[in-house]
Order: sequence, then structure tokens, then C-alpha cells
Amino acid sequence: MTGTRPEPPDPLPATERVRLAVYHGFARTGRAPGVPELAALTLLTPDGVRRELRALHGSRDVVLDPQDGDRIVMAHPFASVPLGFSVVTPPRRKRRGFSLSRYGFATDQPGP
Repeated sequence: MTGTRPEPPDPLPATERVRLAVYHGFARTGRAPGVPELAALTLLTPDGVRRELRALHGSRDVVLDPQDGDRIVMAHPFASVPLGFSVVTPPRRKRRGFSLSRYGFATDQPGP
């Protein structure tokens, strides 16, 4: 036989592919990836990425800008906007979220 075999389907659901691409983008560049970048990374259409971002927003995995639904504001512990504090770790500054422990103490969320 001549020809190529089709690629096997990605075993991860589209929502998970977008979620992982968001986190990898933050970790790699320190900023939130945009819809075109997420579409290229996940092999989804831009509308498909937007649909998955809305699903992730609904499940509170990401926070989308209320004025610009394409813009990711936060994917805990990463934030793309100033939150009034920053954690400085050499060699670069990161904006990160904090949470309360089960005892009510504020704790810094570990990051990459």
C-alpha cells in the first residue's frame, strides 16, 4: 500500500488540551496565550478554543476578562493582570495567586 496513515485522534478531550496549553503558555512565557496561539497548539479552530475557554471559565479553571471574553485574566496560580502584589523569584517576577489553607492562613501557591 502507498500513502500515509492518518494520525490517531488526540486522546485528551478538547477542554483538557486547551487547559494544558494555557498553563504551558503561562509557564513558558509568563503571559497568557491568546486564542490564535491556543488554536495552533491544540489544533482547534478559534471558535472551538473560545468554546473550551468558556467551559473552563464555567468550571473555574480559568478566569476570562468580562469585557473581552478572549482574554485570560487568571489560571490559578498564574495571573495576567496585577493583583496588588507580586512574588519575586530570580531571575524574573511572577504574578501569582494565593489561597487560604484549611486553617485560614494565607499560603503562596507553588509554581514552576
